[in-house]
Amino acid sequence: MTASLIPTTQAFAVSMGAALSGIIANAAGLSGGDSQPVAALAAAWLFGTFLLSPLAALAVAWRLAVPREAERGRRGGQAHA
Repeated sequence: MTASLIPTTQAFAVSMGAALSGIIANAAGLSGGDSQPVAALAAAWLFGTFLLSPLAALAVAWRLAVPREAERGRRGGQAHA
């Protein structure tokens, strides 16, 4: 049962990404026509939207890492038991 968790999670993530891509592309106007400017607009919206997730993850990682470094600096770099 545990061995099937990773492929199932990957399949879920791929299907969610495809569904979200379709929603964003349709909202950007791709459903109205398939001209080059419309496709470029949809591509820009897709790129911008999917750029938000890594940026949010970077912000969270930075927020979690900075207090630890600041705390280490206050202690003078010495470990306390």
